[in-house]
Amino acid sequence: MSRHGGRMYFQSNPIATALKDLKNRNERALYANWKPLQIINNRMALLFRHNANESEHTLLYVHHFIFHPLHRLTESEQYHLLYSSIEDVPTIAEKLRYARHMKGLRQKDIAEYLNIHLSLYNNYENPDYEQFPVRDLEKLADFYHLKMSELLDTYHLFLYQHQISSLKSFRKDNSLTQRQLADILGVSRTTLQYWENGYRNLPKDIYKKLFEAGMKII
Repeated sequence: MSRHGGRMYFQSNPIATALKDLKNRNERALYANWKPLQIINNRMALLFRHNANESEHTLLYVHHFIFHPLHRLTESEQYHLLYSSIEDVPTIAEKLRYARHMKGLRQKDIAEYLNIHLSLYNNYENPDYEQFPVRDLEKLADFYHLKMSELLDTYHLFLYQHQISSLKSFRKDNSLTQRQLADILGVSRTTLQYWENGYRNLPKDIYKKLFEAGMKII
């Protein structure tokens, strides 16, 4: 074998490389004077050496390990690990992302389906965004084969189903006029009327005070 070929052989064959390493470290008694007797396969060889009046034999086995680079979980994989179903997802923005990932779709695909600008749909998946058009939510629920109650979080389900009746019931149960409740909440009577008639969404902070924290009317 040529010198060049020998170098190529040592680089490509693990047994040859291991034997070369033994030769390079022959100053150590453990490896001294071992020579190949038979190459069994590309990972195992039979070695021998003479020691005084006897011969010794041993096997050389080259271990082979495959090192995989660190895998970073995709957002879709993270959702699979965090939630077993969409009902476990806490906010509407995350529900929309979860449902989209389960379909293997991009935000651009959903924006085109809704016929809206991509930047607007980006807002829909932003946890701080609250103003979701009912028409778009209904289209998304139909697209993902979900009930609105499955797609919406508690606050948005309240806006979708209960805002008008719940506000009026809360005011009447506490024997308050619109003016009195508006003063308590620090808003104008006109604003309260918009909320009670469903013309505007009840802000989330007001919703939490009235219906989650159980605001006490004195």
